[in-house]
Amino acid sequence: AASSNIFFNFVALPQTEDKVGAYVDFGFADGMNEYGFSLKAAYLTYRNWVVGYTTSLFTDGAAAAQTIDQQGPNAMTFLFNTVIDYQVALTKHWKVGIGAEMPSVNATYVLARDAVNQRIPDIPFYVQYGWKEGKGWLRLSGILRNMGYYNNISRSRENEMGLGIKLSGASPFGSRFTLYSQSVFGKGIASYVQDLQGLGMDMVPLRDGSGEMEGVEVVASYLGLQYLISNKLSASATFSEVKCFFPDKAKPMPEGTYRNASYFVTNLIYKVSPVLTTGVEYLWGSRRNTDETYSHNNRVQMSLRVNF
Repeated sequence: AASSNIFFNFVALPQTEDKVGAYVDFGFADGMNEYGFSLKAAYLTYRNWVVGYTTSLFTDGAAAAQTIDQQGPNAMTFLFNTVIDYQVALTKHWKVGIGAEMPSVNATYVLARDAVNQRIPDIPFYVQYGWKEGKGWLRLSGILRNMGYYNNISRSRENEMGLGIKLSGASPFGSRFTLYSQSVFGKGIASYVQDLQGLGMDMVPLRDGSGEMEGVEVVASYLGLQYLISNKLSASATFSEVKCFFPDKAKPMPEGTYRNASYFVTNLIYKVSPVLTTGVEYLWGSRRNTDETYSHNNRVQMSLRVNF
C-alpha cells in the first residue's frame, strides 16, 4: 500500500489558450516506515505557469530509465517543493524555464551557529533543446541559492551562496534504445540530490573559530540505457555515483558522515496489458564515509502495478 498513489487532474477551458489545470496527488506512506494518507503534490497550471507544490524546476525526472525502486538513481536531483515556475517553448526545438521556489536549507549547525528563516527563494532555470518529436532532449540547468544562518561569534546573520549546474537528457537510438544521463556539480546543493537529502550537508561549520559556515561541493552523475525488447517487454540498466568534497577548513565531521556512494540497478519490465504491469529488479549499492568505513548491499525486488 505504501507505494500506491491516487491522483486527480482537473482541466477547465480545454483546447484553448486559457486552459486551467489543477492536479492533486495522494499517497499512502506517511514517512519512511509508517502508513498514512499523505499529500504528494498539489498545484495549478495556467498557460506557461505552474504554482503550488510539485517537483522543483531543477528536477528533470523524465531523464532516467524506468525503475521499480521509487527513488531511482542516488545521483538524481529530485525534490518536491513549493514553486512558482514559468516554462515556455520558444521554437519547435528550444524551451526555457525559470522559477522562484521555497528555500529549505539542511545544514550542520553546531556550537556558534544557529538556523534562521530563509528570506530569499531558490532560483532554478534551464535551457533545453529537443528533437525527435520530444523523445530526445538535452537540458542545461542551473540553480542559485542564498543560505542564511546566525553567527553567534559575530552576533549577526550571515549568508552563504549555493550554486549548481546540471546537464541531463535522453537520447533515442533507433526505435528501441534510449540513453539517459545526468551530471550535476555544485556547492550548497546537497538538498537537491536524492542520496544527500536530510544529512545536513548544504553547509558545514568551519574550524577557524570565526563561526562561519561553507557549502559542501557535490558531484553526482548517472548513465542509464533502456532497451525495448518488444512492445510489451523492456530492459534497463543504470549506474549512478555521488561524491562529496568538504571545505578544507571544515570542522572534523562525526564518524559515519557520508562521503561517496555508488548505485547500480537493472530490471525487466513487462506490460501485461494497458492496466497491468509487472517487473523484477536487481540493485547493488555501496557507501564510503569520511572515517573510511565502507558498506555495500544487494537487493532483488518485484512489483505488480495496476492503473485505473
